[in-house]
Amino acid sequence: MLKVSLPIKLTNSLRLLSVKEAKRGILFSRLLGHEAGHELSQRLPTTTFIEEPAWATVTNPQGEGLDLPLISLRDNPFFAEKRTQSASTLANEGNTHLLATVNQVCAGQQQAQVVSWVQQVAKREDISQHQAACDWIGAFMQNVIAPLCIARSDYGVVMLAHQQNILLRVDNGMPAGMMYRDCQGSGVTELALERFASVFEGEKPEYFMEGEFVNPYLAYYLIGNSLINTVATIAASGMVTEQVLYQVCREKLAALAAASPVDPSFYNYLLNSDTLHWKRNFLCFVEEHNEATLSDPTKIYREIPNSLSEGVLPDCVKPLPDGSDVAIYPLAIDQWSLKTNGVERGLLNIHETSGAISVNVATDDPLIYWSGLEHAFFALDCQQITCEHAPEFVRGCLDTEQRLTRASFLEHAPIWHQPDHKPTDEIRLEASNGLTHPSRPAKPVDVFYQRYIYGMNKVLTFRKASLSRDLECFNRWHNDPAISPVWELEGSHQDHIDYLTKMESDPHQFPVIGEFDGVPFGYFEIYWTPEDRLGPYYQAQDFDRGAHMLSANPRFRGWRYFSVWSRGIVHYCFLANAKTNNVMGEPRADNKKVLALTERIGFEHLFDFDFPHKRAAMLQCKRERFFEFYTSQAR
Repeated sequence: MLKVSLPIKLTNSLRLLSVKEAKRGILFSRLLGHEAGHELSQRLPTTTFIEEPAWATVTNPQGEGLDLPLISLRDNPFFAEKRTQSASTLANEGNTHLLATVNQVCAGQQQAQVVSWVQQVAKREDISQHQAACDWIGAFMQNVIAPLCIARSDYGVVMLAHQQNILLRVDNGMPAGMMYRDCQGSGVTELALERFASVFEGEKPEYFMEGEFVNPYLAYYLIGNSLINTVATIAASGMVTEQVLYQVCREKLAALAAASPVDPSFYNYLLNSDTLHWKRNFLCFVEEHNEATLSDPTKIYREIPNSLSEGVLPDCVKPLPDGSDVAIYPLAIDQWSLKTNGVERGLLNIHETSGAISVNVATDDPLIYWSGLEHAFFALDCQQITCEHAPEFVRGCLDTEQRLTRASFLEHAPIWHQPDHKPTDEIRLEASNGLTHPSRPAKPVDVFYQRYIYGMNKVLTFRKASLSRDLECFNRWHNDPAISPVWELEGSHQDHIDYLTKMESDPHQFPVIGEFDGVPFGYFEIYWTPEDRLGPYYQAQDFDRGAHMLSANPRFRGWRYFSVWSRGIVHYCFLANAKTNNVMGEPRADNKKVLALTERIGFEHLFDFDFPHKRAAMLQCKRERFFEFYTSQAR
C-alpha cells in the first residue's frame, strides 16, 4: 500500500507526511523484529500491526527531505493472507471494517453497523439486546483495546489509535481481532528503551515520551476517540445505558491492571483519575492550528469527567473453559456477585459457624456454580465446605453430610480444562516399541487448561504450540546455551519447523506453550507413555501420561512459579481423562534438584534405569497421591 502526502487541511492538520514521521515506520519494524517485539506479537495472535518499513522522497539542494513528494510504503496484510490462506478463509475478507465507519450511520442505513451486529448476536444467541451489547463491548475490550494497552504497559510502545487507524475484524457479529495502521502515530516510553535496548543503543528517539506524560494523550485517542465513541453508538440505540457498558470496560481494565503489568501507570490513570484529556478538534480547526506542528499541543486539550473511574472493582476476574470469564464482586463481608461482562450470573454466600464453612451459590449455570465454590475454597483457604442446596451435578462429589473436600473439588470441577474427546472407534493399536494401546483422542486445538491462581493473582494458561505463532520463541529458547545441552534441540528455524511439524503428525504427543498472564514462560511435551520410548521400561497402563518440562523464561523461574505450573501440567493430565491414573517422568538420575522438586508436588522415585542416551530416574505420580498433595499447595 502507498501512503502519500496530501496538501490539504482536513479538520485540524495539514495532511503532509514528514521525514521524521516516515522514520518512525522504519523503527517500528525494528521493534517488532526484536526479541521483545516477537513476544508482543506472540501474545496477541488476533492483532496485526501493519508496518511501514520503507519510504522515499525528493531532497532539496541542502539534502533535506521534502514533505510534499514523500511516499511511505505500507505492508498490505490482505495480500499476504491471499498467499497463505485457503479460498474458504478468503471469503471472510469482508469481515474487516474501519472502526470509524461502523460507528456512524452511513448513507442508506437506518442505524450504525455496530448496532446491527449487536442485534444479530442477540437474535442468534437468543439473549436480550442488553446482554448482547454487554458481551459485544466485552469482546471489543479483549480484542481491540486490551492489545494496545498491553503494548503500552508491558513494552512501552505507544500507538495513538483513533477510529480511523483501527481496522476491526468481526466474526459472527462479534469483535474477533484488529489491525492497527499508521506508524506516524506511534511513540515509545522509558520502558521501551529498556525492553528494546539493543535497538535504541542508549539514545532516545525523536518520538520518545515519558510514560506519565503520554498517558493522558494515549487515553484520548484509544479511550476517548475509539472506545467512548463505540460505547456511545451502542448506547444511543436504547439497548443499554452508557453507564452499564462503562462498568464492563472497567471490569476488563481491572483484570489487565491485576495482571502484573511492567508499567501500571496507564491503567491507574484510566481507573483512578477523575478526569480524562479531551482534544478540542473543532476549536483547533476554527483557530486554524496545524496540530501536527503545534509547539504546545496541550493548548487544544481540556478535561472531561472520567466515566471509567466510577463503580466497584471486582476482587478477581477468572477465565472459564467456554471462552468467557467470571468477575467476583464483593457485596458484603460474606456475599459476592458473580458477573460476566457486567451481567449477573450468580450470587455467592459464605457463612462460617464454629469453624465450619457453609456455601450457597445461587445460579443455574454449572460453570458459575463451580467457580463460586472455587472462590470459597481459595479465598478463604479452607479444606472443606458444606454445600447448601447443592444441585444435581455436584452431589456425586459430596459426602453424606453434604460436605465437599478440596481434593474432591480439584479432581472433579470442570472449570479449568478442555476434556479429551473420545475417538470415534476405540480400537487397540501396536506401537513401534511393541506395546499395544487404545486409539487416542484428538489433540487440543488451542487453549486446553487455564486457571486463575489465588494468592499469586495470575492466570496460568497451557495451549497447544502453534508453528506460526511460536516458532521464534521456540527457536530462541532451544538455542539458549543454558537449555540446549539438556534438551539437545539446538538448531536453525528450519530444523525447528521440521521438529514441530513431525510432532504435529505424531498422535501420541503434542507440544505445549505455558503462559502466565499471557506471557510465554515454558515449553512442554505431553505424551501417552505406552507408545512412548518410556513405555517398555515399566508396567505401563493404557492411559498413563508423561510430560517433558522446560521453564525457559528467566522472569518465571524459582519454586514459587514451579510449584504452580508443574502442578498445573499434572492436574490437566488427570482432569482430561478420568482413566489416567498415573503421570510419569524420566529426568536424568543425577539431577538431584529436579528429583527434590518433583517429590514436593507428588512424584515418587521408583527406580533408575538406562535409556540409550542417559541414565534416568523413573518417577510416578499417582492420581490419589497427587490430589492429596495438591490440596496443601499455596493459594
